[in-house]
Amino acid sequence: MLFGRVVKQSEPFTFDANLADTQEIPSPVLSIHNVALGPEVKGATSLWVKKDEKEFLVITLSAEHPHASIDLHLFIEDEVTLLVKGPGSIHIIGSFDLEDEPDFGDRFGDDEDEDDEDEDEDG
Repeated sequence: MLFGRVVKQSEPFTFDANLADTQEIPSPVLSIHNVALGPEVKGATSLWVKKDEKEFLVITLSAEHPHASIDLHLFIEDEVTLLVKGPGSIHIIGSFDLEDEPDFGDRFGDDEDEDDEDEDEDG
């Protein structure tokens, strides 16, 4: 399921249990794939994630680097806030993961199962 949001310094966006109760959210895991500066670029603008009163810098965008592909996964059943620091807005595109537990075996070239299959065929 697609997720899209424009976040500004004056308008952070918070995921919390109340949001999950009021909107159809198919999964507690949000994957953010792309971020881009809004058209009103006025200077460097940063996307941050806030969790448990700690802030973590995700990316800083500027006129020279106005967009980026990222791979950020957030567990949103806990309170998580996306916030922007700087003069611009950041457009965020992502998706909700539909699997409860991601299987990274194929993605990272896990050959263990393939080796077992080869041994079965040879033996």
